Amino acid sequence: MEYASGGELFDYIVQHQRIKELESCLFFQQIISGVEYISKLNIVHRDLKPENLLLDHKKQIKIVDFGLSNTFKTGQTLKTACGSPCYAAPEMIAGKRYHGTQVDIWSCGVILYAMICGYLPFEDSNTSLLYKKIMSGEYKCPKFISEDSKDLLSKILKTNPEERYTIEQIKSHKWYRYVSQDLHTGIFIGEDIIHIENKILAQLEQYGVSPEVARKYIESNKHNHITTTYYLLLRKHKLQPIKEQTDAPKPPNKTAVPKLPLEALKKIEAIKPLETKAVQTTKNSNTSRSPIKNAYSSSPKPIIPARTSRTSASPSRKIEEIKLYNGPYNVECISAKIPSDLCKNFIYACDKIRVLFRQNAYSFACNRGSLRFTAEIVRIDGNFGVHLVKFQEGSGNNKEFIEVTEQIINLMNL
Repeated sequence: MEYASGGELFDYIVQHQRIKELESCLFFQQIISGVEYISKLNIVHRDLKPENLLLDHKKQIKIVDFGLSNTFKTGQTLKTACGSPCYAAPEMIAGKRYHGTQVDIWSCGVILYAMICGYLPFEDSNTSLLYKKIMSGEYKCPKFISEDSKDLLSKILKTNPEERYTIEQIKSHKWYRYVSQDLHTGIFIGEDIIHIENKILAQLEQYGVSPEVARKYIESNKHNHITTTYYLLLRKHKLQPIKEQTDAPKPPNKTAVPKLPLEALKKIEAIKPLETKAVQTTKNSNTSRSPIKNAYSSSPKPIIPARTSRTSASPSRKIEEIKLYNGPYNVECISAKIPSDLCKNFIYACDKIRVLFRQNAYSFACNRGSLRFTAEIVRIDGNFGVHLVKFQEGSGNNKEFIEVTEQIINLMNL
């Protein structure tokens, strides 16, 4: 049994009113990975919804409550209508026989909509009217979500299950591939073929272990000191910090996300975020949304090179390794931009609001008057290509610290 300290995804959506598409993509990948896993085991969940998706301390999704789940044989259809009406597939509420994985995929589409929009695509207090809306498959997407997300939703929320996207089609969609993360840390139960990394076998040979012997033990799924060492080295290899190259290509421009939030899910109070010095831009749920939301502005801010008068890193310096971070973080401070661009944007923001700083690789010691604080650009552990601007309060007025860091995030256009 695991402890999911992050609570329900439902509460997380309510707390933030809606989730940035970048983080929604990370969550959605984990959900689809879980559905793919149980589907390969011939299991259908049938009650997928944000309330049944928990978050651990690393914001990893855990699918729970298999009380309505069932097993099926390949090609077999089911007929029991069950689950939560708002997330139920049209063929299920119509009383037709259905394929298990197809109804789970529909539920995933509703969850995706809820994450990026902050409300459900099909809602009505009258159950009969709700079912009519689901059967029609008609819903409206708000203007602030990206065209790619709209396209993926339209492919998943197909009333005809035969036209609905499969798991493989979802995984190949442009929006789904926006970011990458390490999802395959193990093997599927009953899976005959285990992919073995030859690089890791070569490392084992340095410890006096024959690659042939190691391969034999790994393929037979035997647990001993050899396989344990192999998987430890494999994990270390996957989580190894990425050295940023100065000529690394820039990622594609992100679609603009809105400045203003929509209504939170109905009749639910937002949970107050945990207070932490390490992530200082969190907001109290009983106040209006902070101006930090302007970081979503559709008007891109210019990337300004570091001023030579600063003590910034020289292009000729040794390439630094970016640090991994696996603690709590503010979703407003994450970005898919590469670290060098984040550094330039940070310097641009500091110049704009007259914050002085000393730069050491991806760390900044900042001050403005009596205010002292630090900022660091780190990579979120396990999420390749996703970075975080992490602030740490030093001395000075706390209110001023929050205002200044919000201004920096706004100007960085994450």
